[in-house]
Amino acid sequence: NSNDGSPIWDDPPEQIVSISTTFYPGSSLDSLPPDLALLSSDSVFFYVHSHILIASSTNDFHSLIPTSSSKKASHMVINVPDLSPVLNIILHVIYDLSASQYSPSFETLANAVDRLSTYGINPKQRITSNTPLHTLLLSHAPLYPLDVYTLAAKHDLSDLAVSTSPHLLSFQLSTLTDEMAEAMGPKYLRRMFFLHIGRSEALKRLLLQPPHPHAPTPFCDFTDQKTLTRAWALASAYLAWDARPDLSTGFLESALAPLAEHLSCGLCKQGLNDRIKNLIVQWSVVKVCFLYEQTLRLMFLHGRERYKFLFVSIQSCPDRIQQLNRFKIPRCTMHPSFSETHKRLPLAPDPAAVFIRSMSVASFIHASDSSTSIPFRIWCSFHCTSTTECIRRFYRFLCTIF
Repeated sequence: NSNDGSPIWDDPPEQIVSISTTFYPGSSLDSLPPDLALLSSDSVFFYVHSHILIASSTNDFHSLIPTSSSKKASHMVINVPDLSPVLNIILHVIYDLSASQYSPSFETLANAVDRLSTYGINPKQRITSNTPLHTLLLSHAPLYPLDVYTLAAKHDLSDLAVSTSPHLLSFQLSTLTDEMAEAMGPKYLRRMFFLHIGRSEALKRLLLQPPHPHAPTPFCDFTDQKTLTRAWALASAYLAWDARPDLSTGFLESALAPLAEHLSCGLCKQGLNDRIKNLIVQWSVVKVCFLYEQTLRLMFLHGRERYKFLFVSIQSCPDRIQQLNRFKIPRCTMHPSFSETHKRLPLAPDPAAVFIRSMSVASFIHASDSSTSIPFRIWCSFHCTSTTECIRRFYRFLCTIF
């Protein structure tokens, strides 16, 4: 009571209920109204549809949703042992919605992906190149390339790993710890090493050829042109010594273009400029991401004397076809019944049935449908003294054309 005798009313404290801005009671995510409420560990309500969750899960959402007739899920409140940001991402995956408006951190996304299997959801099936979560994870690749790649490797998300791999070119392999390698797994660790080694080896091969000499003139004969050859050899040796996989075309041009300042012959300068332009074009088309899991398969089909016949199935995007046409495949064998009207090269009963010493890639690739990937097969033979040498030479060959 107050001093004047009037009573004092103690107002009860207001209770604040937190509800998701996407999964709320009046949402129009389905033709039916929500019949189930999920309560996160930090007390945020998510109103969802039980039939959608059950259809997306192989274990009734971690056995949280009752399916028996005696316990219907309708109008139930189920406690979920996850924080609201993580549960929000999981539900967006189930409903195939984009959560970009929430700007989730990579840690939140990674935790959500790790928790998908707990609720009976296969990350490999739900995170593909055309899904919103794939796009959201890929947006973090420039800042966290190794983390995104490791997450993709952990759940065997090939599309995400391929899209992330160009951002790994600047990563120093020497800084890779045992914990990182263990989390990545042997398959994806090998892919990353092959990507780095392949690009470095490709750059060394591209730098090996000096500028083409021109016809001798009264002012510049072949002896005078050796000056340019020696200068190119020194500059290319410097670049090859530090052949990083992320070396930019601008750096190559800035390192080689000054060689023209010491040349007095106009034809030598023109030859140098043409060689630099050709080098930049070739380096720009060297692959910056590894091939898909089903894309590259090596298999010994036949071994005779010192020859090893290899089979490779390569899947190439249509926008790379024009780049592939610039190269020649040396000593390539192919099935005789194949023609340009086919998209697939049938498996030859005898891989050495037809032997063609030099053939353009375009002669057996037909890009009639630019909206799909084009699989094709190549038979190559190399004269090698050992299996290891054969695989090494074949891998270098692939790095040259891709």
